[in-house]
Amino acid sequence: ANVFPKNSFYRVENTEEEEKRPRLHHGLESWDDGTRSGMKRLAMLHTNVAALTKEFANVERMMPTEKRLLRGMRRLTADAVEFYVCSAFKVCFADVARLEHAEDWTADASTPSITKLPGKFSAIVENVLTSIDSATPDEKPQWMVELIAAPFVETTRLMSDVLHSLAFSSSRRGAPDSTMGPAYAAHPASPARKGRLNEGGAVGLMGEEESRKVLVVLSNAMHLQRRVLPLLWDKFLSIIPDKYHDVLEPELAGVAGLYATLARMVTDAYIRSTALGLGDFITRGLMTSGRDWSAKKPVTKVREYVMELLLELVLVYDDVMGIAKPWVHKVMQTLLWMISDNFYSLLRTVGKFCATGALQIYVEIEFVRRVLGSFESPASRDTLRGIRSYLERHMMSSTDGDLKLTAEDIITKAVRFSCAHPHTHNTTRHNTTQHAQNTKPSDASLVVSLFVCFL
Repeated sequence: ANVFPKNSFYRVENTEEEEKRPRLHHGLESWDDGTRSGMKRLAMLHTNVAALTKEFANVERMMPTEKRLLRGMRRLTADAVEFYVCSAFKVCFADVARLEHAEDWTADASTPSITKLPGKFSAIVENVLTSIDSATPDEKPQWMVELIAAPFVETTRLMSDVLHSLAFSSSRRGAPDSTMGPAYAAHPASPARKGRLNEGGAVGLMGEEESRKVLVVLSNAMHLQRRVLPLLWDKFLSIIPDKYHDVLEPELAGVAGLYATLARMVTDAYIRSTALGLGDFITRGLMTSGRDWSAKKPVTKVREYVMELLLELVLVYDDVMGIAKPWVHKVMQTLLWMISDNFYSLLRTVGKFCATGALQIYVEIEFVRRVLGSFESPASRDTLRGIRSYLERHMMSSTDGDLKLTAEDIITKAVRFSCAHPHTHNTTRHNTTQHAQNTKPSDASLVVSLFVCFL
């Protein structure tokens, strides 16, 4: 009675031939200790209950008129079945709960992007369902269906709790990276990556190994939702009379929704942590670079912080592609929007730009946009458009001398900028340069359009 929720699946039918039976709720503690002797006792119980169920079915066929005798035997058989089902699922709950601490992050042999965890969970539940199927009659009354259904559904929910703990517990630790195979192996980290991603849990950042574990948890959750749970559900329905299938279908939808919610939570946590780390590069480029943005200074090449930012995104892309491929576009799309928003926020914090300073940032923003263009979303597109408008206003409000310096500097750096875009050819660069030489230096919008041509 302490195992299952009241007024839910722990009920009995009240028919003329079967009085309401007291529920068995004593002696179950000795069956879920997880020891070898406990498992042996449970196996013996299964053998005895299965034999009792079979014998009662034979007696019922041979003596259909002995109602008093059959009533007593039916109660005995029902009590034995109930005790076994409760005991079996208590052991199942304990085994599933132990999966959290037993996770060693070893890759599955057939699917390297997941660990062995989904397979272990599937084996535990399948064994329980198989044993219950052989220990219960084919024609199960409603109380028996409810007795089996409630803990089965709870087992799938318990597994989602295990995944949640693995993804968000700060105390989790795993085996070396090599155990996860190519998808989990660590990339050579840049100095900035090493310095930024060591002990970030206290401020919302994840370590490099921790980030990959979160992605593995995401992959496990998706695999369970799409592959394992449907197979277990079919196995469960195979031991339940057909007339109850429609009633139980909403339970499957609820469990699937739970795993989908978990996948979104894990993805959002990974994106937030990654975006926080990427924000360090942007802060370094705009706020702590030592440059006075209101002072005239020639536009240079795309600065190092942008290259490090993009390299970090390449590593993120590779991680997600190797471990949680279906989520790669969502992750990169969201990261581009968060990077753009971070840029915009810091630009407004700086406030005052000269023409060359505004164009320097414009160069870098446009470079990032071109490289990550395939991941643009309406949100990031609007943010980037706002950044360009903001910078163009600063460029247009400057003096002609500033704009002349800007145009000349773009011409001298044209070859360097054009290397960033594979579809720009020498002829285009030559024609654009000739056009730039004839450009009026006061036309800020044309200066911006020339830079876009160089890219």
